[in-house]
Amino acid sequence: MKTKHIQKQLDFFVRDKAHHAYRKPAGDAHALAAELAAQGLDDMQRSVARLRYVLAQETPVVFPDERITLLRTVRTIPEIHTEEEDRQLHETHAFHENGRVFNMCPDYGMLMADGFTKKAEKIRTQLEKAETAEQKEFLQAMLDVLSIVTDFAARYREEALRVGNQTVADTLSKIPANAPETLLEALQFLRLLHYAMWCNGNYHNTIGRIDQFLYPYYRHDLDAGLLTKDGALELLEEFFQRMADYKIEVCQKVFENYGVVDGVLYHDDWGTQRGGFFSNEMFREQIMPATKRIMDYIKSQGKFIELHSCGKNIQYVPEMIELGIDMWTPQVGINEPDFLVEHYGDRMTFAFDMPIAPDATESRIRQQTRDFVDRFGAKGRVMCWIMGTPEQSAIAGDELYTYSSAYYKKLYNR
Repeated sequence: MKTKHIQKQLDFFVRDKAHHAYRKPAGDAHALAAELAAQGLDDMQRSVARLRYVLAQETPVVFPDERITLLRTVRTIPEIHTEEEDRQLHETHAFHENGRVFNMCPDYGMLMADGFTKKAEKIRTQLEKAETAEQKEFLQAMLDVLSIVTDFAARYREEALRVGNQTVADTLSKIPANAPETLLEALQFLRLLHYAMWCNGNYHNTIGRIDQFLYPYYRHDLDAGLLTKDGALELLEEFFQRMADYKIEVCQKVFENYGVVDGVLYHDDWGTQRGGFFSNEMFREQIMPATKRIMDYIKSQGKFIELHSCGKNIQYVPEMIELGIDMWTPQVGINEPDFLVEHYGDRMTFAFDMPIAPDATESRIRQQTRDFVDRFGAKGRVMCWIMGTPEQSAIAGDELYTYSSAYYKKLYNR
């Protein structure tokens, strides 16, 4: 929903990139780890210390016209292990990516429903009953984190008052100490939680079923006459644009630090087993604008885009194509693969899974693979996603290469 307010935000953050002026130079990723190691802190204590350090380094920046605030100014999220500690850990453990906790969907709604003050009271009650040192350390860490984020929000409130943004100041006078009452307060609370997780190195965090845990605040505002439907849509658009800023920054960091990156596997589930979460009209109005910004940035860097979006989302394929998505990996059982290839195969690639039965023999695996090629090969632009044990996958991969090579030589008379 591109109102004058949203357009002004887009001009500032997207076109002019004026907020980049507030970013600090990159720092030494291992400098803090040396201090933490010297103090003899364990991993949980180091994690708390890192959050305290990063949020202390962040410079609160509040712009006059925004209603949902928080801007990343710290470029480097420090490691909690020294390079030598990291080397030793890699010798004895298997790590996915760089070993950080990520790909999480915490229960934001539960924490928001309490607010930090009430949640802290509950944790203190648990702490009094804790029996082991491990339990006590974990619960104390939770209390410390609530305190650290509360202090950070207070610094942002002071900055909002300084620049004359009373809307942000009023919101931060209520949350996170208290449970939000309005949709604006709930969105700011959610933004704060997500921001804090990112600042502690948890770089891939979904926002969950916001339609469920934000709805009570939306309903409250409508019933109380505090907000119209259009006003709510504008607030959500401002929030989604903030999330787009975050995702673009994640991509920038990956492209800068992980060598040659050919493509991006973009995860965003849009549906259930029976259909999409939204009407196509709502999808175009609320989901596409911010998502298009992300896709445009990725394409501007010359990258291939694969969409992982669970649910019966076949209704959104025209929008996927407009967004510039190169390939979608649909759930085959509910998304009519033959229809997809027939109607969209000339404009989009699809990755269809080929699950192999646990007891499948080699001959059965090879026949199943040939059947897949025969079914989808003529149109092309279909990738076979082999799903089996390593041994089964090796057999299927060998047959896929051999049979498809012969198939296309025959098809094109080569």
